[in-house]
Amino acid sequence: MNATTTRGGAADQRLCKGELNWLLNGFLPTMKLKSKERVGSQVVRTYGETMTPLNRVLACPEVTAETKTTPCAPKSKPLNPFALTREVEPQMKLIEQTAANGA
Repeated sequence: MNATTTRGGAADQRLCKGELNWLLNGFLPTMKLKSKERVGSQVVRTYGETMTPLNRVLACPEVTAETKTTPCAPKSKPLNPFALTREVEPQMKLIEQTAANGA
């Protein structure tokens, strides 16, 4: 059964395209793997600078200046990581309950 046909599937899609998307892309930085090198039996990993996905796009030279100046935030409200978290948590709990009930 496809995730979009289940009761929780619509909630999953709303969450991923809404507040969770803004929270992950705008406020949660990640380290990108630069290189891996095998030294004997170990693998040495080298990571780049910690940046949010949004900052990575803005720093990318292949992205046009027009795209970089286009506002990325929703126009209805300013982005606040605490408010986004408060909106995401109940939606996540609903999805977890739906999954636990086997729907």
